Amino acid sequence: MFNESFKLNLISSHVEDLSKHKIGLTFYTPDLFLIDIIDGRDLVSHGATGKIGFETFMFAFHPQVAIAYYQPLEG
Repeated sequence: MFNESFKLNLISSHVEDLSKHKIGLTFYTPDLFLIDIIDGRDLVSHGATGKIGFETFMFAFHPQVAIAYYQPLEG
């Protein structure tokens, strides 16, 4: 079972110039279901099961953040 919630990687560094430090930060979440993209913000749920209603939340990605893995639902 995978229990970590994030992983930190040092991409590059520079001893004299702090602005050249780059890190990679990977977050692991439970399954999230993308419901829609509204005005550049993702509307997602982690409990969308076909019920009439379910709890959602919305967030915007920072320009340097990306989704690294996506698997469409079967069916």
